[in-house]
Amino acid sequence: MPLYLHEAGWTNDAYSVVCTQPRRIAATSVASRVAHELGCDLGQEVGYGVRFDFKCSPQTRIKYYTDGILLRETMSDPLLSRYSVVIIDEAHVRSLSTDILLGLLKKIQRKRKDLRVVVTSATLDAAPLKDFFEANESTDRSADTACIISLQGRQFPVEVLYSKRPVRDYIRSSVDAVLGIHGKGEWGDILVFLPGGEEIDRAIEMLLNEYDGGALLCLPLYSSLPPHIQQAVFQPTPPHKRKVVFATNIAEASITIEGICFVIDSGFVKMNYFDVKTGLDALITCPITKATAVQRAGRAGRTQPGVCYRLMTEEDYNDDLIIPLFPPSEMQRTDISAAVLQLKALGIEDILHFDFLSPPPVDSMIFSLELLYSLGAIDDKCSLTKIGAEMAEMPLDPRLSTALLRSFDFGCGDELLTIAAMCSVEYPFVAVHNKGSAGAEAKSKMLQDMKEFVTAYSDHLTLLNVYRSFQESGYNQSWCDSHGLQFRVLSRAKDIRKKLSLVLQKCRSDGLVVSSCGDDDVAIRKCLLSGYFSNVAKLNSDGTYHTLRANVSVVPHPTSVIARFNYLPEWVMYNEVHLSKSIQVTELTKIDPKWLVAIAPHYYSLTF
Repeated sequence: MPLYLHEAGWTNDAYSVVCTQPRRIAATSVASRVAHELGCDLGQEVGYGVRFDFKCSPQTRIKYYTDGILLRETMSDPLLSRYSVVIIDEAHVRSLSTDILLGLLKKIQRKRKDLRVVVTSATLDAAPLKDFFEANESTDRSADTACIISLQGRQFPVEVLYSKRPVRDYIRSSVDAVLGIHGKGEWGDILVFLPGGEEIDRAIEMLLNEYDGGALLCLPLYSSLPPHIQQAVFQPTPPHKRKVVFATNIAEASITIEGICFVIDSGFVKMNYFDVKTGLDALITCPITKATAVQRAGRAGRTQPGVCYRLMTEEDYNDDLIIPLFPPSEMQRTDISAAVLQLKALGIEDILHFDFLSPPPVDSMIFSLELLYSLGAIDDKCSLTKIGAEMAEMPLDPRLSTALLRSFDFGCGDELLTIAAMCSVEYPFVAVHNKGSAGAEAKSKMLQDMKEFVTAYSDHLTLLNVYRSFQESGYNQSWCDSHGLQFRVLSRAKDIRKKLSLVLQKCRSDGLVVSSCGDDDVAIRKCLLSGYFSNVAKLNSDGTYHTLRANVSVVPHPTSVIARFNYLPEWVMYNEVHLSKSIQVTELTKIDPKWLVAIAPHYYSLTF
C-alpha cells in the first residue's frame, strides 16, 4: 500500500508515507522487500526505523517504523507535518504504542485536515475504530469522515481441521502433528505456532530426537533470537527438504514465509499482565482468541492452498468463554508508566481524560503517576518537570532513565551509559542448551569464562566488566568467541551506548560532561539506586528475598551471578520482577539500606 501511495503522488512536495508495525522484524523485513520491489537500496527511497536502529535518509519517502518510533517522533514534530499518510498496520495487536498513536492521530487530524490515516488489519473489529475516528455528528452519512473498506486478500482456500478430543500436551501433540504430516508424503513447508521460545526449543529438541531422517529442516522464530537466525526462515527451502518453522505469534502477521502449506496451531499464546499491587510483570500462557486463530490459519493460504490443524476440539473453539473473540489491549494489562511519561512530554496534561481507544484501569494509571512522581518526573500538580522532559527523551524504562540522568551527580556517567546499554540487550554469554555430559561440560566452561568478569554481588557491575573487556579487546570477535560471549550482542550494546550518549548530551544543555568514576563501584551502585529505589528486596532466612514494596517472596533469576555463584547479599536492588516457574528478579546488585533514606527520603524512612 505505501508503494502504491508513493506511485500515486502522495510523496510529492517532500512528503513521506509512514507505515507502522508492532514488531522489529516486521518493519525491517517489509522495508527490505519493498526496497527490492522499487529497485533501490534500503535507506534511500525506502527505509525503516526501529529502536536503536535507523535506515533512513533525507531522500526516504516510504518509511516502515515500529509504532514506538513514530510515537517518539511526535515529540519533535507534534503534527507529523512531514507525512501525508500514516498507516497503522496490524492494529489488532493493540500494542501500548499503537493505542496511544491512535489517540494522538485523532487529535492531529483536528488540526491537519489534509492528513490521511489508514488503519489496517485482517481480523480487527473495525466498527469501534470507525466510531472512534468519526468526526461527523450529523445524521448525514455522506459527510462521514471515516469509513470501513473490506478487501478480499490474495488468500488461497485453507482447510481447518480440529482434534477429536482435548489435547493434554500441546508440545507433544505439535511434534506428533509434524511427523504425521511428513509421514503422509504431502509436500509443503510447515509452520507451528507455540507460545514462547522455551516451548519452541523443547519441541525442536523433541522432534530431532525422534526423527532420524534428513528431510526436515527445523527452524525457530521468536523475538529474542539473533537477527541472522530469524532471517533463516525466509531463505528458500533447499531441494528435497521440508522446512518446519516453530514460531511464536511473531509469525502471525506482517511477515510472509514462502512455501508454507500447513499450519499447526497449538491454541496458546504468551501475554504480559502487570499487577500494580506487587509490581509483578507476569508472562502468562493464555488461550488464543478467535481473531488470532483466523490470522494463524491464514498463514497456510498466503501463496497456495493449505491446511490448518487446530490442537483443540471444534466445540472448544466455538465456546466464547474458552476462545474469546478478541484479545485485551496492552493498555489494559501492562505497566503504562513510560506511556504516561510520553503523553506528558507531548503536552497532554489531563491524562485521565485523554481519548484512549481502550482506557487503562484506574489502578494502573495511579501506579504510573505515583512512580513518575517518586522519580521526580512530575510535580505536585502532575505537571512534567525538567528531569521528566529529559527522561522522556530516553528510549528506556523511566527508572533506568532516571539513573542515567542522575549519573552527572554521582560522577559515573561513562559507567551508567555502559550499564544502560548492556541492560537493553540480551544476556551476553552464550546460552547452553545441551543436556547430559556435554551440557554439564558446556556449563562448567561457561562458569569458568564468567569468573573473569564477575563481581559476585552485582549483575550490573558484571555487565560493566564484560563491556570494558570487550572494549579493551578492540571490539574483537575472536576474543568474544574464546570467552563464551556473543559478539553480536556486545556489538549491539556498543551501538546503543553510542546513541544513548548522544541523547544524554542533548538532554544536558547545561554543558556538563559525561565523566567516569573509575573503580568506585559505590558511586555506581548509589546512582543505580537513585532510579531503582522502589525495587529493593531483603534476604529471608530460607535464601529467598522479599520485596519491600509489596512483601512478595522472590528469587534471583537463574542467569544472575548472585544465583550462579550463590552469593546472597542481605539487601539488593533489582531491575524487574517476572513470573516464570517462580517469581524471579533480574539484574540484582547489593546495596546498603542506609542509602535508601539518603537517596529517596520521600519514599523511605529509617524504620529498619
